[in-house]
Amino acid sequence: MAKEQSYSELKQELDEVLQAFESSTHEDVDDMLKDYEKAMELIRQLEAQLKSAQLSLKKIKSKA
Repeated sequence: MAKEQSYSELKQELDEVLQAFESSTHEDVDDMLKDYEKAMELIRQLEAQLKSAQLSLKKIKSKA
């Protein structure tokens, strides 16, 4: 089982995918679609981590 990536690792990976789009390094539409799907999954994971952090902060604030 793969370990969960940190927010920073996910963000770096997303930045690399986005850079590939900006520099037009895709050789064909299939590669572009594959990277698009990868980017969407990375965004989903990043949003989940942000939501988790937000819930943790709310719990901390409610205890204070």
